[in-house]
Amino acid sequence: ELFVQYLASYSYKHGRGKEKNALTYSDLSHTAEECETFQFLAGI
Repeated sequence: ELFVQYLASYSYKHGRGKEKNALTYSDLSHTAEECETFQFLAGI
């Protein structure tokens, strides 16, 4: 649960979430590809 919360908040802050006031799949996938912490999710 904390992991999902961290992933969502990180993706929102570092993606285009603030511009659109929304979190999209694109934001999450970009985080998985670019952030070293979430690289293990890139293949999923």
